[in-house]
Amino acid sequence: MAFLDKMSDLGKSVAKKSGEAVDAAKIKLKISEHKSRIREYKIQMGSDVCQAYEAGELLDDNGLYQLYLKVRDEEEAIKGLEASL
Repeated sequence: MAFLDKMSDLGKSVAKKSGEAVDAAKIKLKISEHKSRIREYKIQMGSDVCQAYEAGELLDDNGLYQLYLKVRDEEEAIKGLEASL
């Protein structure tokens, strides 16, 4: 019986480790999604600046600031997710 108990404990341990690995993978996927949004926001910011310069217009500081705030929010979300790993 001791052998069966050890096998049962081993099975439980493997299941727990597998669950932890899946949870970590989900968190890493969320981090990747946040980083992707950051790249998109920064690309949009750069595009907005270039278009304004090309048109000889003054920059819309508020619009750029709002994109910056989105970037900052995504970075904060990443920090929180990384802390949970």
